[in-house]
Amino acid sequence: MQPRTKIQHEVSAMNRNLIDIKSKIETWAFSECNEKVGIATKSKFWCIDCGDEHPISLVKNDKAVCPGCNAKLTITKSRKRKFDQSYWVAFAELSAGEILGEVQVIRLFEVRSYHALHRKPKMYIQENIRQFIPADHSKIQYVARKRNMGAGYPVYGDLEIRKIEHYNGYIYNPYPYKYHPWSSFKPQYEKLGINKDLQGLTFLTASSILRYDSKAETLLKLKEYSLLSECSNNSSKVNYHWPSIKIAMRNKYKIEDAGMWLDYLDLLNLFGKDIRSPKYICPKDLKKEHDRYVAKKKAHDKKIRLQEQKKKLIQDQKEYAKARGVFFGIQFSDGDLEVKVLESVKEFLEQGETLHHCVYANSYYKKKESLVLAAFKDGAPLETIELNLEKMEIVQSRGLHNNPSPFNTKIKQLVQNNLHVIQNARSQIAV
Repeated sequence: MQPRTKIQHEVSAMNRNLIDIKSKIETWAFSECNEKVGIATKSKFWCIDCGDEHPISLVKNDKAVCPGCNAKLTITKSRKRKFDQSYWVAFAELSAGEILGEVQVIRLFEVRSYHALHRKPKMYIQENIRQFIPADHSKIQYVARKRNMGAGYPVYGDLEIRKIEHYNGYIYNPYPYKYHPWSSFKPQYEKLGINKDLQGLTFLTASSILRYDSKAETLLKLKEYSLLSECSNNSSKVNYHWPSIKIAMRNKYKIEDAGMWLDYLDLLNLFGKDIRSPKYICPKDLKKEHDRYVAKKKAHDKKIRLQEQKKKLIQDQKEYAKARGVFFGIQFSDGDLEVKVLESVKEFLEQGETLHHCVYANSYYKKKESLVLAAFKDGAPLETIELNLEKMEIVQSRGLHNNPSPFNTKIKQLVQNNLHVIQNARSQIAV
């Protein structure tokens, strides 16, 4: 898009004055940002940095130094012969104009690297987004590439002035894994703690939040980047647990996974533990304690569900007995098979669980026009029978997994032969 307004012309001029730093970013990204991984089988491992293969005897505690390139590797077990990685990095610098004044410029690069056994890695880097941010954040300008068919990040075409709509602003604000160490930030941002070590939030998000959220500023200065990210994604929970957060900070407790830690505090609170006590809120093994309380909550929830189910069964039983009590006690047999009316909601549950059909799940005990019976042989359930009381007809007779049992025909005939017994009971009520 060609610049049209005075501000766009000024930004275009600023953009032309930015020097090409692609080679600088590429060298730094390969050495400082790429994962250093060794991929191991039972006998050998290969280094993704150089592609060379080495004996597994060099690996100690899942760590190794590649003899070929001296890279310090973290070893992972896999049969992969290829390894790809991609991420964004950023470079911050300053620029100035007559209208916008001095602006903070954030340059965002997409990095992709491809690694394979016995091959040198291939690395591709492209600058896709430049953000020009005035002091008041009111007229942020973008020079960026375009998106493909409106999807994904802007990675195609030339760097041009782009008009960013509110609904797709996040696409032009990707999270960078790291900022180049030569990045320069305006003093007003450095005072808030924003520098090359910024993590957890993009620069735009961090600088916006820090303008009105003192808690975020505190977390940034303490380098609690995981909690800082939660200020953007889950600010209400951070505010609720702020007293606990301050206690953890005073005890120099490092929170690596803020999402898990905040959930853990919720669990402690649920079970009446003191969330102002370092004993509880600063566990040595967060995952172990979190998982223990999750299991405890599952058991608690199961107990609640069983209690609710029991109450429901009692209430449903009262209604079922009132509606179908006149049929209770009806049963008949041919000497081999026995058929009886189900007399409790619990029996519906047992039929459903034993024969794996929906007689309980679909609440057949509530059907006004139906009477449900069960067929047994030597005490073992065979089929569940639904009878339409208005037509005095068998609607269905289902066995295991809704399939007919080998006795399906005999069961239906036994019911047909005894319909008069059910009809006599039915005549005592108005259906």
